[in-house]
Amino acid sequence: NATQTNYAQIFANIGQSYTTGSQYGTLDFYCMESGTLINALKLTAGDVSLPTDAAALKFGANSEVTLTHNHNSGLTLSAGANATALTLTSTNDSASVGPTINLIRDSANPAASDSLGYLNFVGEDDESNQTNYAQIIAVITDPEHTGPSEDGKLSFYTVTGGSNTLSLDLTGSTATFTNQIIAAELDI
Repeated sequence: NATQTNYAQIFANIGQSYTTGSQYGTLDFYCMESGTLINALKLTAGDVSLPTDAAALKFGANSEVTLTHNHNSGLTLSAGANATALTLTSTNDSASVGPTINLIRDSANPAASDSLGYLNFVGEDDESNQTNYAQIIAVITDPEHTGPSEDGKLSFYTVTGGSNTLSLDLTGSTATFTNQIIAAELDI
């Protein structure tokens, strides 16, 4: 009496929408992990899902580039050997700007002092602790469309003596250097 074990399975499913009554199909790929079959990949009309936390897409013969899902926080793109992890290329031959990156804070109630996004420059210290060495923060200073205009601020921070220190604030008409010595000629 040999026990049969399924290490991988593929299921084709037909379902019906309760709201529209239309039928749809899915294709589910299951693989064994730690003694349990898990849904590793799901294909539906127009969608590909990796339905497990920490799922990763690996690229290259040695999987040297990975895109990993981080539970409840987003994605991590990793590349080895100090390689460029992401390149955005525009092939448009016009004078238009491109490529473009939009960091969108889609708030139902925007308010002054709302942070719009951070760019963090993180490295390790001499004890292998992750340290945020520099940061750029975009902030709403006036969200009112009915007033003269909306206003924003871009702030640059650097670590000084182990503390995140504001170095430069940029607003519509002002550049404020904070606690910094300007060691070069500044032409205005």
